[in-house]
Amino acid sequence: MLWLARAVEAEGEPRKLVAQTLVNRWAWLLDKQPTLYPTLAALVRAYAQPVNPRWYPDGDLFLKQLAKVSGEKERNALLDRARLRQTVHSTRSQFSAATRAAVESAMRGPILIPPGATHYAIPGREAAGFPVLVPGGVRENSIYGEPGGRATNALYSFVQPGPTLGLSRLLSDVPPHGVLGFLLLAGTGAFVWARGLKPRRR
Repeated sequence: MLWLARAVEAEGEPRKLVAQTLVNRWAWLLDKQPTLYPTLAALVRAYAQPVNPRWYPDGDLFLKQLAKVSGEKERNALLDRARLRQTVHSTRSQFSAATRAAVESAMRGPILIPPGATHYAIPGREAAGFPVLVPGGVRENSIYGEPGGRATNALYSFVQPGPTLGLSRLLSDVPPHGVLGFLLLAGTGAFVWARGLKPRRR
């Protein structure tokens, strides 16, 4: 739940659809390729780029991108973004009310979401080969579906209310104190909302 919250906070709107799409994607892959992402946290960190360790300053994707840049200003900008991913997005422990609501909704399951919604892309990016199911607004992610894929009209599309996966399964990678900590954080609603986001740095 903590990693999902970190990803949703960094990814932005529409938060509820982003959170649910990540959970849907994990559930689908767990069924299709169980060893690929055995935990929800593993899927979230691989799929949500703001918390993906491969984009940290020593990550392979970051180093590959850095090698293509020659100007010092652009290199410094890339390094700043990588540090932000490592020291802010991936260590955050306080979240907006919208993010907490999105995560709680996704973990309770399910919200009304178009059948087959398994992907999303940041504003201005196209998801080649995938139909747009929910067009993003200004500065919002767009939600994409997988044509002809296992996800279409599958349980994970959540077109009917009621969870299809036990909450204990979703939380299998979270220690009890981690769940308790998240619930305590989620209960501070108005206080955290009033203070805004205050990332914790290591």
